[in-house]
Amino acid sequence: MVRRPRFPVNLTLWFGVLLTALLASAQEPDDAEPDEGGTTATEAALPDTAAMDTTAVDTAAATVVPPAEAAPSAAVVLDANPEPGDQEQRRLGVLPGARFELQLTATRVPPIYGWSTILAFDPQQLSFVSSGFKATKWVPGLVPLVDNDSGQLDVGGVNFTLRTASGDGDLGQVAFQSRPGFVGETTVRLIRARLRRNGSTDKLTLDTPVTVVVTPDSAAIAAIDAAAAAALAARRAAAAAAEEARLAALAAAAQAAAAATDSAATVLAGPVVLPGSLSVDFDAAEAAAAGASGPSPYALAMLRQTKACAGCDLAGALLGDAVLIGAELTRAQLAGANLAATDLGSSKLVAADLTRADLSGANLERADLSGAQLTRALLVNARLADANLTGARLEKTRLQGADLSGALWTDGRRRCRQGSVGRCR
Repeated sequence: MVRRPRFPVNLTLWFGVLLTALLASAQEPDDAEPDEGGTTATEAALPDTAAMDTTAVDTAAATVVPPAEAAPSAAVVLDANPEPGDQEQRRLGVLPGARFELQLTATRVPPIYGWSTILAFDPQQLSFVSSGFKATKWVPGLVPLVDNDSGQLDVGGVNFTLRTASGDGDLGQVAFQSRPGFVGETTVRLIRARLRRNGSTDKLTLDTPVTVVVTPDSAAIAAIDAAAAAALAARRAAAAAAEEARLAALAAAAQAAAAATDSAATVLAGPVVLPGSLSVDFDAAEAAAAGASGPSPYALAMLRQTKACAGCDLAGALLGDAVLIGAELTRAQLAGANLAATDLGSSKLVAADLTRADLSGANLERADLSGAQLTRALLVNARLADANLTGARLEKTRLQGADLSGALWTDGRRRCRQGSVGRCR
């Protein structure tokens, strides 16, 4: 069957996409072999930086893609739970004729400026909802592209500014509808993903199915939802217990190392002072933890024990619900950290990097956030009363429901009125 992409109304945009694809293909040798399984319309539209003059990009408004580097073990999954991240829900129940959404989530990806995925489904049992693909803003400036060909859906996006995203993030949501006359089980499978980066494309062959149970029995649907919620709660509890056990082991190791050294201490440079005038050889501790991923385990142990970790690398740390009142975190690296519902009252976060950190529901009353980087941070329902936000960067920061009463605003002069919620009044 000949595949015919659906063109959006904006023909000017599609002309630009097509022109870029033609220019990119002109750079390939005549005898180049086609990709295995062919190249879809969405994939062909991704610009080839090897064939583009990146010097023409306005670097003040866009970040030029860095040279290609060794790719981490990137993954893309399909999730039936709409919450951010992969909740590992691979089964859901719906009524006949009902609409439902699935989420595409990427993990451990290198810097990418475009991506595409292919979803396979039975068109006799499910249909793709018209205009049912919604890309997130995780990859900046992404232009969504869709190619629906009877049972094989190609969704993705192209970004001509070459601004990138990396690490973990949600790619987008795809909406389907069960056929009114169908009852039974069917699947939507994520079978392929391509991650576009500087001069190369990472091709991932996948098999991530989501089972869709179509039934008129509302009780059966409720049972499926309850089972999924229970499984998610169990996984989260197990992860929290494992993290607590790991930190306890690290603290014990730190205390053991403290008994072996009595040299003078300075924070993060040689031994570190612990309560009771004990000291830990931080260099030896880090060497013992070589190969550990994520935030520095000994930085986490220090923070738990002393609440003093100025300049520490805590990027991606799981510190939700922790009590860190008065913590010293000046210049700490907390990008992507989970600080949801954490008590950081009166803490010092001067010039801390909190990019994309989750601070939803956190207590930051009277905290010093002057000069902090809060770009794309989540501060929904956070308490920021009387906090110091002088010089803080709040680009695309989510402040819905945040209490800003009495906070000193970013200009260092204006103080938010009492009752300021969501924005400084």
